[in-house]
Amino acid sequence: MDVFAGLDLGGSSLKFGFGNKGTGFLSFKRRKHGNSGREEIYDLLKYAVTDILENCSGKYSLRAIALGSPGNIQNTTGEVLYNSPNLKNWVGANPVRFLSQKFNLPVLIENDANLMTFGESQAKSRDKVSLLGITIGTGIGSGFVLNNSIYHGDSYAALELGHTIVVPGGKKCVCGKLGCLEAYTAIPALEKEAESVTGEKRNIAQMLKIYQHNNDIARIINNAYDKIGLVIANAITVLDPKYVIIGGGVTECSAFDICPLSDSISKYLNSYQNGQIHIEKAVLKNRAGVWGAITLAEDSLTKKLF
Repeated sequence: MDVFAGLDLGGSSLKFGFGNKGTGFLSFKRRKHGNSGREEIYDLLKYAVTDILENCSGKYSLRAIALGSPGNIQNTTGEVLYNSPNLKNWVGANPVRFLSQKFNLPVLIENDANLMTFGESQAKSRDKVSLLGITIGTGIGSGFVLNNSIYHGDSYAALELGHTIVVPGGKKCVCGKLGCLEAYTAIPALEKEAESVTGEKRNIAQMLKIYQHNNDIARIINNAYDKIGLVIANAITVLDPKYVIIGGGVTECSAFDICPLSDSISKYLNSYQNGQIHIEKAVLKNRAGVWGAITLAEDSLTKKLF
């Protein structure tokens, strides 16, 4: 049976697996990394594909690999062009060339949030509609899929909602700009703010667990939801998607509740928009990026795009 490998590279871990659209996931794993630079990431990608090939041996035929990566990605050359601030020395990397030379397989690359959005578009028979995806994790990512196609923009930099300005002249973002959404609402920013306000070090899962019972934590999270809601509502006004899907590491927390965030989005929309939009938590949770990679690899091989 033909299968396809999906790799989803984030700021703190790599998620990977294989499968196909007929059978779904046949394997899914996660491995943390120390974010020490390009060579570590290359070694991690090599490890993941080697692991997949070992699991396929004698049972499945691995036909292609797709990788999701932070940053502005040149899809045709495989190069990370710009704005990958949560991975050290990653701009200029070419993981497509690296993986194709190592394993002699077709390889494609996409922005990681694009693949999360694409993966969710394949779920629940949503592949023929417009879908805006938002990931809340080490960074804030986003993507837009229309009629089964990812929108990239002219310079492969579309839908960087995490780097839209919410506080002009505000906090410096890792991308170099001042006042980006990511600087205020990504997981590291929220955890840092909580520690400075309460004097206690808590991770995001712990923060969400006490969200309803701690005024300081509630204020921090509600302020973040308000900023994210404003940015998403503005994107809805521009793009008019049928679905808004919320994914990323935050949604993996058992205490995460989409309702306060959904309410924040709705607050900035008019009554007509509120009547049309569907705001949902990612059904594939943090597997969405890997599934997006698997299905995109399968589609691309079927259409002979490699």
